[in-house]
Amino acid sequence: MKALTLIKYICLLFILWLNCIDGFTQTVKVLDKETKKPIANAFVFNINKQVTATSDSIGQLDISGFAKKDTLVFTHTSYRNFMIPKINIGNAVYLEVDIQSIPVIDIIAGEDKEKALEVTSTIDKITRKEIQLQNPQTSAEMLEL
Repeated sequence: MKALTLIKYICLLFILWLNCIDGFTQTVKVLDKETKKPIANAFVFNINKQVTATSDSIGQLDISGFAKKDTLVFTHTSYRNFMIPKINIGNAVYLEVDIQSIPVIDIIAGEDKEKALEVTSTIDKITRKEIQLQNPQTSAEMLEL
């Protein structure tokens, strides 16, 4: 009888200990500022680049490895870099989409310059507004514009 209560007591202490360990880890959710959707593979590092972390597929990120005084830099290829002191981080960090404009590139393959000029004269430019108004689902639909 005493052995059973001792086992229950030990199990209770073990469960409390696991909860304490979980309390020491600080997880942050990395989200898109507009859509509030999680961002996977967001990369985080301190200013010295000594400590790094990466968000998982649901945007969760463990920042317990960073010091309290560290300033964290959140980066992702599709989002703007975001810097914030660790002390000021709440439960979530919101990243803004970084819109990259691609310059116009004309590639002309051919030996005859006159034919190349004929090819370039047939190129039509599609503006961003035209694309947004038509809202094509695929690049093939966009090229039909």
